[in-house]
Amino acid sequence: MLAPVVLMLAASRAHCMSCYHHYEHMVFINSPVDADLLRPLVHPDLTLDLFGNTAWVSVLVSQLPETVIDGIPVPLIKPYEMQLRTYVTSTQTDGTTLSGVWLFDLFLSDGVTSTGAATLFEGAIRCETGNVHVSLENGTYSSTATKLPVTSGTTAGFGLQLDLTDTIVTDTAFFTDRFNWFGACPLSGALTHSPLRDSSYVNQPLGVQRVQLSTDLLAALGVGSLLSNSLCDTAPYACFFAGASDATFYSPVSTAEDSFV
Repeated sequence: MLAPVVLMLAASRAHCMSCYHHYEHMVFINSPVDADLLRPLVHPDLTLDLFGNTAWVSVLVSQLPETVIDGIPVPLIKPYEMQLRTYVTSTQTDGTTLSGVWLFDLFLSDGVTSTGAATLFEGAIRCETGNVHVSLENGTYSSTATKLPVTSGTTAGFGLQLDLTDTIVTDTAFFTDRFNWFGACPLSGALTHSPLRDSSYVNQPLGVQRVQLSTDLLAALGVGSLLSNSLCDTAPYACFFAGASDATFYSPVSTAEDSFV
């Protein structure tokens, strides 16, 4: 019964259907990447956003214990999620600039939710099912993911374990304060925009220690290897615990119309 309910909610949505998510156990793993390697992988109408004079690719892992579509709570499904993303800006015809993220891949641990997400985003964001798991026990955070079908056509994995600290991390706004998701229409290739509303973090970002990280996600994407564990020690914003977050986003509209929700 549950699968038809989720798919019906997604498939029967209006053009500007809203989706509320409550995220928990959010951890950012951020890697500096050569911008020249990234540019061919994002839409040509977008500009790569730089931090510290470099482009970044992030792995963001979390759990979604609560989802509400057009005011209707989705029962029972509490998937784990992994985003493989970079940071971009889009200049509008009125001269304003939107900051956002370009998602290479959105992995969800449940096939029903990944299908529903693909329907919500009209295929403009690549949503796949992956064997993702996240846990937080007694201050130790761990995440594993296997059989991740990366957009490049290869399969990758991810393993992470770290301990949380009570140190507040600064310089995280570049990664967290993003209110737009960008994608491309699968047939026309036109740039699409999914605006976020009421996006906020419940707690301040916390530092981590004793990071053990192993992944071939960035290598599979073709942009090099992921950051070394030592980078988390010298640059705390490269790896931090974001905790919980609330966000409401909308199904995409074409930026060609220049008429956002």
